[in-house]
Amino acid sequence: MATEPPAVAAGGGSTIPLREFLAGPGPRRLAAWVLGVSAFTALFAGSFLGALHRPRPHHVPIAVVAPTAAVATLQDRVNAVVPGGFALKPYDSAQRATTSLRDAGVDAVWIPPALPGAAPDDSAGRVAGLFTASALGAGQTQVIAQTFSGIGKAAGATVTVTDLVPLRAQDPFGISSFFFSVGVFFPSFLGSMVLALLLRRTPALATMAAILVLAVCVGLIDVAVADGGLGALVGHSGTLIGIGALTSLAFSAPTVAAVRLLRRLGAVLALLVFVVLGLPASGGPFGTAFLPAFHRAFSPGLPLTNAAYAVRNASYFGGHALAGHLGALALWAGAGLLVLGVIAMSEAATRPVQPTPSESSPPRNALASR
Repeated sequence: MATEPPAVAAGGGSTIPLREFLAGPGPRRLAAWVLGVSAFTALFAGSFLGALHRPRPHHVPIAVVAPTAAVATLQDRVNAVVPGGFALKPYDSAQRATTSLRDAGVDAVWIPPALPGAAPDDSAGRVAGLFTASALGAGQTQVIAQTFSGIGKAAGATVTVTDLVPLRAQDPFGISSFFFSVGVFFPSFLGSMVLALLLRRTPALATMAAILVLAVCVGLIDVAVADGGLGALVGHSGTLIGIGALTSLAFSAPTVAAVRLLRRLGAVLALLVFVVLGLPASGGPFGTAFLPAFHRAFSPGLPLTNAAYAVRNASYFGGHALAGHLGALALWAGAGLLVLGVIAMSEAATRPVQPTPSESSPPRNALASR
């Protein structure tokens, strides 16, 4: 009786006949794959679009050179225009306020006009000053300028706007810091995921060495492209290499550790934390101040957020306000390396000991001669 010849694949190898495939576990695996990808799509689209589809400011810190009582009154006016959008902080001098702006302590400085009637014959009394830092992002700076220019005009004042920390010509929208961090994130995360899944039998100590080398390479390459190649982030290459390497470790070390401990579940958890939640919670080009409450609750502790802010502060704000962001990255990297270190010690302790010839045992050739 003739049997059905095996199907031949386009590449020359044999494949399972369709009827045999349908009778086996293949359809269930395909269905599970489709359902898994569909679930990931729903989660990612919901998280990403939910975070960034309607950006609006939340508690953006603004320095106001005015007495506390006047700032409280102004806060009510600002809330009427953008509810909860800005958090005003009183300062006693313009110098202290602008210094705080240059040090990344606040996002803008507002010097209101004199109160009505205070200087009726002095036209200078009706001039308000707004000092911004477009290095924080062109979109955020535009929202601040529109809001406070409107408030100044409503009070009958002329508003002058001064950009104290301007963007570079090669970075006109202030998004290079974010995309530099993304350029570190994806190679580090995907590379470590592949390393952990495909080489899961590799000794943990060798894996640790591999991700350390990867971190240095990623930091060097990203800075070479951003600084030497494009000129988007210039003048702080040493600091940026360090931030890039630490950021790479903050993604790769926890990812490899999670997969080594939990296998596929660890890979899923890493994907959910770093991609589904972490990518939109970074705020993208808009920054975290424009995120909804859910994402703002998580963003300060996630590595991509801290990496983008660390790169921005190193590039534009003279390295001010770096400690907190670097500390968060170091915690992620250190936690992952610690787990891998424990796994490496456990492997060393359970590795079978190779027998060694005893000093009292006669030599092999002596036995053979008997």
